[in-house]
Amino acid sequence: MPTQTFRSRQYAAIGGLAALVAIAAATTAFGVRAVDHAAMKCRHANETLVAHVKLATSAEIFLSEVRRATEPGNRRNEARERELHEAVRSDILTARKAIALEFGSTRDRNDEPLEFDRLNDIERALENIASRHFAAASANSAREIRGQKELLRRDLDDPTLSRLFDDAVADERREVDEAEIEMGRVSTLAQAIAVGVALATPIFAAAMLIYFQRVFLGSLRRLAVGATALARGDFDHEIPVMPAREFDEVRLGFSRIGAEFKANRAALQSAHDRLESEVAHRTSALAAAKQKLEESDRARRNFFADISHELRTPLTVIRGEAEIALRGGEKPAKHYQDSLERIAEQARHTNRLIDDLLFVARADSGAPRLDMRSVAICALMSEVIKNFRPIAAEKSIAIDWKCALNDTVVLGDRGRLRQALAVIVDNAVRYSFRG
Repeated sequence: MPTQTFRSRQYAAIGGLAALVAIAAATTAFGVRAVDHAAMKCRHANETLVAHVKLATSAEIFLSEVRRATEPGNRRNEARERELHEAVRSDILTARKAIALEFGSTRDRNDEPLEFDRLNDIERALENIASRHFAAASANSAREIRGQKELLRRDLDDPTLSRLFDDAVADERREVDEAEIEMGRVSTLAQAIAVGVALATPIFAAAMLIYFQRVFLGSLRRLAVGATALARGDFDHEIPVMPAREFDEVRLGFSRIGAEFKANRAALQSAHDRLESEVAHRTSALAAAKQKLEESDRARRNFFADISHELRTPLTVIRGEAEIALRGGEKPAKHYQDSLERIAEQARHTNRLIDDLLFVARADSGAPRLDMRSVAICALMSEVIKNFRPIAAEKSIAIDWKCALNDTVVLGDRGRLRQALAVIVDNAVRYSFRG
């Protein structure tokens, strides 16, 4: 199962977006600070350049005034000279402050001694010219005045001061150009970073949106496919592992439902098979019972047919004996007695047939009864044949029989045995040809 939940991934994405926004804010602040620093450095370089240009201008004016005063025939304007000298001093102080500010805004202080040394050289040269000029003005002798002026002209004609000013202005212009280039580069870099972060933020947000959309919709799509498979009875369908724990728990729930449905279906199928087997068994039992009932019914019909035949036989004998006794004239008493005995015997036989019906009824109820005794089979057969002789005589049939074992005795129900023998003799008489 995945260890990360969908909510934790949301929190991670929100945290990543917040971190990206923080990075954007930090880079923007850094870019603004870098641009401000570059702009301040450029401004200080410009201020230093302006201070040097102003110093060079005021120095040039002061030196021009000094040259004019040293030329023969020109009158000095000491107040203006001192005013210009103070202006030069003020510009030197301004230039020194500008250099200090410029190098205070940068970490590279390698050129700081050179800048200050050059400014000090300029200051010494100007102060030397000013001191010589003011010393010549206060000299007492003409010789001393000429000496000071000669030294002053030599100092004014010395190109060192002019070269110092040119180098200072050129260096400051170079530093201004470098500062402007650096400011442009820093500004471009800051803009590039800002644009990159500005582009990265929506791209990251869009990527997170697409990712979560794919995770969410993909998980829902897989669950929908799994639910459809369960709905159509495909309980063996396996839903792939979900990327988020919540969806994977739902997947496991679907898997458990599918397993339970499968087990229930197997149980239902097993119950159905058992029921079909039971139905088949019961159907077979019913068919067997039906066959048994049909056989029983057929046996019953045969039995009633036999009973009808059995009842007809003694009745036929009784009727035959009665008709013979009544036919013709007077007969001996012995003849009537024999006929009545046979009639009585057939009446008893009829009574036994009725007992047979009761026997069958009791057999159906599960309680048959047999009167088991020792029976002389030959004597019993003689009685049966004696009863059927009158019937056979009417059809001109003679019954002749011999008993090989006169003393044979069997264990059985005399009435049932007599009934069986009577059926045999009756069939023999009934189906034998006349004469």
